[in-house]
Amino acid sequence: MLGFVGRFRAFLKEIMGEKKEMQMFIDITPGTPLMYCREALQKLIAYGAEDYMLFGTDCIADRLSLGRQHIERDQAILKQIIGISDETVRKIMGGNALRFLGLSKI
Repeated sequence: MLGFVGRFRAFLKEIMGEKKEMQMFIDITPGTPLMYCREALQKLIAYGAEDYMLFGTDCIADRLSLGRQHIERDQAILKQIIGISDETVRKIMGGNALRFLGLSKI
């Protein structure tokens, strides 16, 4: 997936020029084994995909605490380990989804 993101961005830049916005979003719903999660998130950030990452959870209502754990874990990885800004974390954790839905231009 990560290689695909990089190739897609390179194609757009080469063929369409700088003004063409990528129209692909990347679902980062927890599911990647914990031992690979940090590496996967780091690579997405390295590819410049922070404006196209969508956090989600498939937790159902009676398991909301599990969803909260995933949110806290991924935020800690993004902030404390990878070292991205709070603004970028906000985009990944909800702002990009609002933009995808046409509800915001973050």
